[in-house]
Amino acid sequence: MKFPQDATRWFVIGNNEYNEKAFSDATALKVRWEEKIQKMITPKGEEITSMAVVYSLIDITIGDFLFLGSSIAADPRTLNSHQVLLTEKIPNLRGTKFVRKVFL
Repeated sequence: MKFPQDATRWFVIGNNEYNEKAFSDATALKVRWEEKIQKMITPKGEEITSMAVVYSLIDITIGDFLFLGSSIAADPRTLNSHQVLLTEKIPNLRGTKFVRKVFL
């Protein structure tokens, strides 16, 4: 699988002095981003609607924010970014490499 698109990732590092979410610095990564609406069930049994599926070679955590494109913004919510709702880690046939499938 090829990862031709640039994306930016932020993760929540805590709360600031106003009790609002504080974010990590923006991190660039290569992904395959597919706009696809689908309903899913979380491990907790909740039904969610995913707006996109993103494939990556690095671990991405539920709650992280992803933006299609490059950015150095301090707060991903100021962009058209999406929060990660669900993740999967899929091994290749030999079990030597993993692709992460992330639902936004």
